[in-house]
Amino acid sequence: MSNNATFTGMPATQFFDEYPVVQVGGTGATVWKPSTIDKEGFGDLQVVSSNTRISYATFAAWNDPMGIGSVTTPANRQPTSLKITANNPGGAIPVFYLPYALNHNRRLTLVDKQGIGAVDFFVTDLVDGCSVYVEGTPAQPSVYHINANKQKPKGMKDLSPTMASSKKMKIWNSKWSQMDQRFKTEGTVVKALGGTHAPPLPNVQAASKVESQDYMLLTANQESAFSGMLAGMQATQRCPQNIGGQSVDELEVIFSQGTIFGTRVGLNWSFWVQKRVLVKLYHLTLVPPASRTTKQKAAAAFGKLPYTRTQLGTEWVIRGVHQFGPTVNTGRLVP
Repeated sequence: MSNNATFTGMPATQFFDEYPVVQVGGTGATVWKPSTIDKEGFGDLQVVSSNTRISYATFAAWNDPMGIGSVTTPANRQPTSLKITANNPGGAIPVFYLPYALNHNRRLTLVDKQGIGAVDFFVTDLVDGCSVYVEGTPAQPSVYHINANKQKPKGMKDLSPTMASSKKMKIWNSKWSQMDQRFKTEGTVVKALGGTHAPPLPNVQAASKVESQDYMLLTANQESAFSGMLAGMQATQRCPQNIGGQSVDELEVIFSQGTIFGTRVGLNWSFWVQKRVLVKLYHLTLVPPASRTTKQKAAAAFGKLPYTRTQLGTEWVIRGVHQFGPTVNTGRLVP
């Protein structure tokens, strides 16, 4: 069962490696500084006021009335929601919470100015295209959640499922580039140091980021490659081998996203991303020769046997939990 006791009973990275955290949000305590700029894009930096940086987090089983993600395995457990509230409803976990906004730049500095004490957990809203940046020192970092939904090359349409992969990547490259430039314009440390990290700010680390290519499957080839990993995921108990007595023979990617969190051990923070994919699981039944269409018979003659697909269930699969700041084993340093 995913709840606060489960979360506090193990390292945060282990919890996120076992439980798909598929819903994050709520009211929170967040108030923006009076200097908040409401325009979008460059010159827009919305900063969380120092006296509302800390909210409260409650983990619970995800309310899944449609049965989405209903399949679970020993290594890939019950989908989980994380509700954020302004006040402690009882037994909640204090958290630095950074909500996102469409086409805006937002920042939160992980320093407790409210005297709560022992605030060792950070989370931002779910990501499915945004870039998240970390700058500063490991003990007092600042986190940026930047969204560039409107950004695309001139003359190109918005992303769509049927768009060719080459066009999709042109749009994504445009978004990543603009979000990088916004961070370099708005980032306190990177701007103050002119792109270097040297005195007079001791212990400042190179700014790191995680972007959509680090936690999503962006092209049909990437989705196909992931689908081909079914046997390996079954071997590691990420996906089931059988459902209701029928073998799971194939998976189909629906979409992918990530949850970004931070954890403090001692004085220093580290930042991580849970990468996950929502998939459909299928059983395949070979079509007998007598029932095959002319087209199926022709394909079978060349070794491509026809199957019927029976959907057995839908599952959130955790691809992994990887650190992107301050040590980068996914994501990248800001160029």
